[in-house]
Formats: sequence, C-alpha cells, structure tokens
Amino acid sequence: MDQKLPKQQRIYKEDDINRLFRQGKAVLSYPLRAVVWDRCDGGAPRILVSVAKKRFKLAVDRVRFKRLIREAYRKQKPQHAWDIAFIAISDRLPDYAEVETAMTRLLKKTEQLLSCDQKTT
Repeated sequence: MDQKLPKQQRIYKEDDINRLFRQGKAVLSYPLRAVVWDRCDGGAPRILVSVAKKRFKLAVDRVRFKRLIREAYRKQKPQHAWDIAFIAISDRLPDYAEVETAMTRLLKKTEQLLSCDQKTT
C-alpha cells in the first residue's frame, strides 16, 4: 500500500487554490475547517493543508499539526474527485484521536453536502 502523498494529489497551483476557495463549500468540525469543491473529472482527490503561523508560532507545532491532518486523511481517503483544503482553526495542538474524529466527521458532512448538491442540479 502506497502511503505517500504524490504531487498529483496535492493542490499547489494558484489558479486551483483560487478556484477552490471561490467555488468551494465550507464544512466545519473542530479543530478543522474544510473547503471542498467537486471537480467532476473522475480523477484522484487532491488536498491542501494550512496551519496559520498566527495560531502556532513555532514551526515544530505547525509541522506536527500538518502531519496529523495528512495521516488522518490518508487513513480515510475518499474515492471522489474532490479538491479539499484543510485549515486548522484550533489554538492548541490536538492529539491524533481528536484530529481523526474531526476528519471522519468532515468527510461525512462533505459527502452529504456534495451528494445533496448533485441531486439538485
């Protein structure tokens, strides 16, 4: 099982990031906020992880939080062509169980939100 996050599964182009935040829908599950956009192209899901320097002054804490988010995502990766931006909204560093629970709730809410949008269009 490949456990890496290759470049094809990361959002790194400025145009893609702008489109995600312009057209995406926000979902919240403390300590994470997700902005999701359904690309509808049948490709692999792509992610962006953001932890603000304003909330975590030490780079060690920012990197740790990003690793926790990526690991929780890797274990529950959806099979949809979604662009997802995960944004840390907590002021303290959570433990892995808290991040994993939030990730589960976020992905469930996202599934419901995007399935409802597809039914109405």
